[in-house]
Amino acid sequence: MNERVIAGTLRRCDLLSAFEVASLTKLAQFVETHTFDPREAIFKSGDAGSSMFIIATGKVQFHIDVDGRDSVVGDLGPVSSFGELSLLLPADRFVSAQAEEEVTAYEFTHGSLKMLQHSDPELALELIMALRERCRGTMSECNVLIRRLFVESVRTSMGKK
Repeated sequence: MNERVIAGTLRRCDLLSAFEVASLTKLAQFVETHTFDPREAIFKSGDAGSSMFIIATGKVQFHIDVDGRDSVVGDLGPVSSFGELSLLLPADRFVSAQAEEEVTAYEFTHGSLKMLQHSDPELALELIMALRERCRGTMSECNVLIRRLFVESVRTSMGKK
C-alpha cells in the first residue's frame, strides 16, 4: 500500500497525531498491512504478542473468557490503536481481538521497532515515548478499577454493600 496513504492514517491516530509528516512516512515503511474478514481472529488470548495495530478501516471487538463464557469487553474503530504494551514488552495476549466487519489494520512489530532503532534512533525514541505515555494512561485507568474492586471486595467481606 502507498506509504503516503498509510502515513495519513497514522497521522489521524491519537497515539501518533503529534508526529511530523516525514516521521509518519518513515514509520509507514515499517508497518505490515493486514486485511481481516468479518469475525476473523486478529489474535486470541494466550497468543504470543509482540506488536501493536492501528485500524485503518473497520471495527475490532475485544473478548475475554469469564468463567468459560466469551464476553465482549469493548470495540475500537478506524484510527484507533491497540496492543501498544505488547510492542514494548512482548508477552502473551490477555484478550482476544476479532474483526467485527472487514478490517484493514497496520501492524508494527517488535522486530520493526528494532530495525527503526538502527535506522532512525531519534524517531524510535519518539515512538517509544509516545507508547510509554499511552501505557502510563492505561495503567492509571487500571489502578482506578483495581481500587474500586478492592473496596467492593472489602465491603462484601465485611458484610457491607
